[in-house]
Amino acid sequence: MIPFAAVNPAGTLLYLAAGEITTYSIDATTGALTSVSNTGLQNEATGFAVNRTGSLAYATDGASVYAYSVNNTTGALTQVAGSPFSTGGSVDLIFQDSQLIAFDQTDGYLYVANRFANNNISAFSIDSSTGALTRIAGTPVGVTTSINGRYTLVTVKIP
Repeated sequence: MIPFAAVNPAGTLLYLAAGEITTYSIDATTGALTSVSNTGLQNEATGFAVNRTGSLAYATDGASVYAYSVNNTTGALTQVAGSPFSTGGSVDLIFQDSQLIAFDQTDGYLYVANRFANNNISAFSIDSSTGALTRIAGTPVGVTTSINGRYTLVTVKIP
């Protein structure tokens, strides 16, 4: 399994998703990590991302997206109401060389790549007050990969 790491915008917390999500505090002087908490998922995490403000975090197992509010003091993750949210894909634990979750530049939309078995992308709008996700109509959408299956190019037009 390839772990996914994300640091909050303040640079004080590191999240490592490798099956479960482990939260570490970061010492500002030495950079040393101290384990703070662990958060389990129904399946193994195959992607993780924190929004630009550090207030929301999302993990995926390929079939679902787990949404969390973030306590920026303690690093604790609290699952938001309605989480997990279906991607419309299936559990996809065989992956490589990919961060499977991305935000748009406004933090208003979340994209989840459902690879290999699905070869599609799920798109969600994010409720800015709760962090809840609503899958955008018409997604997931299929994507085309290169002949050897190693590369995919996706462009997204934001209204």
